[in-house]
Amino acid sequence: MNHPLVLVRKLFPFVALMAIVISGCGTTGVAPAPSATSQLSLSSTTLDFGSVVTGTTSSKSVTATANGTASVTITQLNITGSAFGVSAPSLPLTVAPGQSTTISVMANPQTAGTSSGNLAIVSNATNSPNSISLTAVGAAPPAASLSASPASLSFGSVVVNNSSTKQVAISNSGNANLTISSVTTSGAGFSGSGITVPLTLTPGQSATYTAKFAPTSTGSVSGQISFVSNASNNPSLVSLTGTGAAAPVVQLTANPTTANFGNVTVGSSGTQSIVVSNTGNANVAISSITTSGAGFSGTGIAVPLTLTPGQSATYTAQFAPTSAGSASGQISFVSNASNSPTLVSLTGTGAAAPAGLLTPNPTSASFGSVNVGSSATQSIAISNTGNANLTISQITTSGAGFSGSGVTVPLTLTPGQSTSYLAKFSPTSAGAASGQILILSDASNNSVTVPLAGTGVTAPVLQLTATPSSLSFGNVVVGSTSSLSGTLAASGGTVTVSSASLTGSSTYTLNGLTLPVTLAAGQSTSFSVVFAPTASASATGSVSFVSNASNSPAVSLSGTGVTSSSTPLCGKQNDGLVHIPTNWATFVPPAKGQSYTDPAFGCAVKRLTDSSIDETDSNGA
Repeated sequence: MNHPLVLVRKLFPFVALMAIVISGCGTTGVAPAPSATSQLSLSSTTLDFGSVVTGTTSSKSVTATANGTASVTITQLNITGSAFGVSAPSLPLTVAPGQSTTISVMANPQTAGTSSGNLAIVSNATNSPNSISLTAVGAAPPAASLSASPASLSFGSVVVNNSSTKQVAISNSGNANLTISSVTTSGAGFSGSGITVPLTLTPGQSATYTAKFAPTSTGSVSGQISFVSNASNNPSLVSLTGTGAAAPVVQLTANPTTANFGNVTVGSSGTQSIVVSNTGNANVAISSITTSGAGFSGTGIAVPLTLTPGQSATYTAQFAPTSAGSASGQISFVSNASNSPTLVSLTGTGAAAPAGLLTPNPTSASFGSVNVGSSATQSIAISNTGNANLTISQITTSGAGFSGSGVTVPLTLTPGQSTSYLAKFSPTSAGAASGQILILSDASNNSVTVPLAGTGVTAPVLQLTATPSSLSFGNVVVGSTSSLSGTLAASGGTVTVSSASLTGSSTYTLNGLTLPVTLAAGQSTSFSVVFAPTASASATGSVSFVSNASNSPAVSLSGTGVTSSSTPLCGKQNDGLVHIPTNWATFVPPAKGQSYTDPAFGCAVKRLTDSSIDETDSNGA
């Protein structure tokens, strides 16, 4: 016989009340020890109540069957989870073999969200306890909720007597039907359309309302849209703003108006951003952008491009020089603006890639003629004319007689820095010689050669020649003077005569020569010696010349002082007499202008003409 039993358990406030109804065959009391196997099976091991509105109750049942050969006695019904409850008769409850009983479980969630629990059936069955997992989702009570997107609209600047529209999406984000009873748009210049009231939206359904701003005067304006409905957030408001703007002015402004890229290494690139803005109050339509100039290009704006008032776009200008040197160009923005085309000037300099450059000065050295056994030097300036450090690793000077000094390697030169190398030519033999200075470094021109040239010459022999080598004054009357001239000539190079000295008789004096005197090779100068005897006697002497020549010439001097009656006087010119030398048979007359000593008279006779009879002595006699 079936006995329905009901047990009600009251839970603490806000905990769900659950009822379990257990019915079936059997007797109450203490179950006798099973004499055979006892098994309890359940019609379901899970109970999912689904969505249950908070504050309401939902119930589900599960059937427990004794499947063994012995009765099953249920002694406890243990439930967990605050949202769940169970009801049952007084326990224990015995279920005969093959019989079933029904257990009722209730869900009564008090808050929204998922709840879970468990029902454990404790019995004498061999598979005790039997568990049932419980789940339920607490759902809020049905309510409509109106959502407006966006919650505010800004129309920006709108030219007076023109209009602009924007849309507002309104949707029912609640779980009950929403009825909009009125839509009101307020504010000067604002209006709306698109919704006819009353309008009912089911949960999740939406509609579109079109707001319009048509200013009649300049200045800022604000307003709102009010949606009145049965929603919990009634009324729903959307704020509106806009500005009435003056008549259209189309203006495109570039910033900056000039772009200087400075120095950019060849093979690399530099960029600068150019911001173009619509500074007018009407749309600007950029139709083309042209970037000109060697190495210049640009990206970032796809044309055609329309900029609304106040809107900007960025154009990226690039400078990628392919050679060193200054470059210029421009960007031309063609648009419907009143200042079209809008121009941006571009400048930049292609700079050589960082590298040291070794430059010698001079690039070759000629030492000319250098005496064998002596030397000559020339200074070679070595400079870094590049734009990066260079290191000189080796300097080699080659060629017979050539050498160098002044630079210790390794030597690092910063850009613009210089050092000096002293090249030297010391010939050991006569003849032309050539060589070079080889400079090795890590510069871009890592091997630099400076050619060297010079000629070894035999040192010249400086000679000073005195002509004649002797001066003979013959007989000179005591108390009178006689003067004879000579010359000094230089050969082999420049000779400087520093002094002259007279030795022997003091009756001789040197005239006509101011010392020191310098004579170039082949040049000569004259001098004279005056004989002024003071007594009747022979007088000898010499005049010696000191110079830088290899020799020191001397001129011997001779003369005789005589009284007016001591010897026959020579005849005078045009005296009408014929003066025939006593040795006329063997006498060889001197050349015109030359003198000889008359052996008979002891006087010096100079030949004045080619005539055989016109002769005179040195005193004009």
